[in-house]
Amino acid sequence: SRFIGVLLVLSVNPSFGMVRCVVVPGNGCSGNIRKSNFYGWAEKALQARGHTVVLPGPRGMPDPLHARASIWLPYMERDLGCDETTVVIGHSSGAVAGLRLAERRKLRGLVLVAADRKKR
Repeated sequence: SRFIGVLLVLSVNPSFGMVRCVVVPGNGCSGNIRKSNFYGWAEKALQARGHTVVLPGPRGMPDPLHARASIWLPYMERDLGCDETTVVIGHSSGAVAGLRLAERRKLRGLVLVAADRKKR
């Protein structure tokens, strides 16, 4: 899996140290996203390596069906705490949101998983 590469970089490269990761799911994920796709697995795997992992709360992402940047980007900054100390792991439209966020602010890192090509 492509995500295994992310784990290898974060666990093998000592220059990264312990990092704060925020997982941003694709649109359509509402509720407890830990049960969707690879999100819960990634959280456990990264935490087992000593990293801090943040996922959206129990209601999931706001505006889950449309993933509008005007709603998602402020949520990522304000509620998920994405900043220059954060590695954003974005999946599908969450990858697009990560790219949009990186256009407007510095991040520690950005991992794109199955990035959606639609403009949001």
